Amino acid sequence: SSLQQNYDALVAKGLALLQIQEKLEEIENELGANPFGDLANRVNSYLARLSNGRYSEVAMEDVAPKGIEKDGVILDNHLLSQGTADILALATRLAMADFYLGDEDGFLLLDDPFTELDDSRKVSASQLLGEISEGKQVIVFTCHSSHKDLMGGHLVEL
Repeated sequence: SSLQQNYDALVAKGLALLQIQEKLEEIENELGANPFGDLANRVNSYLARLSNGRYSEVAMEDVAPKGIEKDGVILDNHLLSQGTADILALATRLAMADFYLGDEDGFLLLDDPFTELDDSRKVSASQLLGEISEGKQVIVFTCHSSHKDLMGGHLVEL
């Protein structure tokens, strides 16, 4: 009798797990195999623009970048220069904004996104943000007067 109860409990548990698995497969089929695949593609695209083509492949860990892939080697985030880490962070923020805002109205609020960038990356970043500002409001906080010349737009001094 005790063995039968244990058996029945295991069968019930197995059936419940089977229902969960079937529901997960149904959700996965609706979303596609990788619902965040487009996010990685967008990060890659922004990274290529911001690095002037030097980097174009991000190594993802779930939905977060764990580093940059170059010539088959993954450079983990902690191995990147501060400037490269900053463009990866900016590329990720821009891709996340695309992912979550889509075609909806919204804005981006960035705090000193150019600080650690070399001059050519500053130009690339400001051009990219200028393009994005055509469809979304972009607000950049900075304490560097030279950055206002890169961005253009409306200056509000505090």
